[in-house]
Amino acid sequence: MQVYSLPAEVPAPNLGDFVHTGGRFDHAGYVAAEATFLATLKDWVLKVGEAHPLAGEVVSVPYADSSAQYMVAKLQGKVILVHLPLGDAWRSDQFERLCTVAELRRMVDASQKRAAFFAAKQAEKQAAP
Repeated sequence: MQVYSLPAEVPAPNLGDFVHTGGRFDHAGYVAAEATFLATLKDWVLKVGEAHPLAGEVVSVPYADSSAQYMVAKLQGKVILVHLPLGDAWRSDQFERLCTVAELRRMVDASQKRAAFFAAKQAEKQAAP
């Protein structure tokens, strides 16, 4: 497995850009910037990489009160991930050394199911009188 840093043409949002006068953090602004960043990076990965169902998917490795996040760039032959320097930009050396393609598939599947579950719950909540 190889893990790369971000390409220069797709910079991550800077947390400091979202701290306003008085020290208030613009959480909604940062979440929107992060979503835009992830979509842009996914487009870049799909443009320069291979067509694979997991290409552009994000995997998260939890640790204490944080997580290491990676985007899948390639699975054919050698696995290639892009480290996502979001939040505190933590990296997991153990994950980077030991993760398998099967584990990446399991992690992406679990993430997609979790997202669908919470989207359905949100839709139920909005539809309730």
